[in-house]
Amino acid sequence: MAGPRTLPLVLAALAAAACLPASSELERNRGRTPRWPEKPAASIYPAYQPDTIPLPPMDGVWRTDTLRAADVRGLVRELFLGPDSHATLRTEVLGKGPVEQPATWYLEDNELVVKFTRPDGTPTGERVRFTAFPDSLTPLWWKVEMYGTAGPGRFYRQH
Repeated sequence: MAGPRTLPLVLAALAAAACLPASSELERNRGRTPRWPEKPAASIYPAYQPDTIPLPPMDGVWRTDTLRAADVRGLVRELFLGPDSHATLRTEVLGKGPVEQPATWYLEDNELVVKFTRPDGTPTGERVRFTAFPDSLTPLWWKVEMYGTAGPGRFYRQH
């Protein structure tokens, strides 16, 4: 006799069966190695189409919202992009003070690349790549050792 515990199991089994592909699809794909698509699926941040609306000049001040951090109250990052391709990333560690990193920047299609430098101007090899929108910079690529899995944060243009 079925008790009150078996009903959730039966419902879970039915739900799982509804999610399985048809057996013909399983047979058709048997022995095939799964492959990643050549191009990634659509991002949650749609790519900016530079031919639709031209980007305004990107120089100026860009700032993140307050970001979470494990050992401090939070982080706020400001990216200063100079018209001469010089940049500074200033990370305000709430409760401890700011840390500044000199850099250079350039725009490549709709992507903004920030390359970090030493105080004497020699490159460190570290960089961050963003998708550039007229009013925001969305991180695309960063070094996890520097920014963690969450990345450097999304920057917003300051007016």
